[in-house]
Amino acid sequence: MVAAGTRIVGPAAAATQESLVVLIDRSARESGLAQALTGSQPVGDGGMRVQLEQADFNLLSGWVSRLSSQHGVRVEAASVTSAGTPGIVNASVQLRAR
Repeated sequence: MVAAGTRIVGPAAAATQESLVVLIDRSARESGLAQALTGSQPVGDGGMRVQLEQADFNLLSGWVSRLSSQHGVRVEAASVTSAGTPGIVNASVQLRAR
């Protein structure tokens, strides 16, 4: 029996044991965004702001979705603008581990 208010977390939603910077770098490469990832910087306590240039929007949205669902990372803020080619964007995404 599970007490009221107890949160059950399955493996897909469990937070990662990697540091956020390592997770961002590894997962961006695995998602096909290695060339687009142009920088990252710490934000506050435990957050990261990530810059991407000339990124495929579909790859970017899939990457952010997987970070959330598989690693418990949340998007605190995002700015996405067209890079001039349909489907290609420049983005600044602020992420934080839950």
